[in-house]
Amino acid sequence: MGGHAGHGAMGPVFTINGRAYPQTAQLHAVVGAVEDNRTSGLLLAFLAVLTCGTGVYLLALRPAMLPEDIRYTKLNPQEMSAEALEWVQIVFRTWGGFVLGFGIFMMAVAVYIVTGRRIFLQWGVPAAVLVSFGRFLASNVLLQSEFLWFIATLFVLSVVTALSFVLSAPTLRNRATDRSDHSSR
Repeated sequence: MGGHAGHGAMGPVFTINGRAYPQTAQLHAVVGAVEDNRTSGLLLAFLAVLTCGTGVYLLALRPAMLPEDIRYTKLNPQEMSAEALEWVQIVFRTWGGFVLGFGIFMMAVAVYIVTGRRIFLQWGVPAAVLVSFGRFLASNVLLQSEFLWFIATLFVLSVVTALSFVLSAPTLRNRATDRSDHSSR
């Protein structure tokens, strides 16, 4: 998205994506705002990568009890029943699903901010809600939750939401969502 100033037949010009525009105060304000958003988008992408990594850790790698858990609860994992340890694992895996889903959501927003392409939102948001609520449903099925009806309702709503995003893709593409489309006007 880089832009630079120079001189052309129109006098002072500013070039964005290879296209020259006359320099104006409004153009400088717009370019500055886009560059500020790009920095914000890149920072959000970095945070999203770390968040996704945390989610994967919680989903797949975290042991049931860490040393700080043992210190805080004053429980000895060797004295805990297998069911209690399994329950703690389910809780952290559920949390991991939500953390991973949030990381995917942040990455979709970050890439959209940097590129201006809505397709990242169209696919990232559905992936985020399906990961989050899919894991939530799976955990509650394992626990034979008495609130399974409510969790299943949330999951069905997440599937409907995901389908809504994905099926609207052609409509959103027709709305000139790419920044390069805007620069050719």
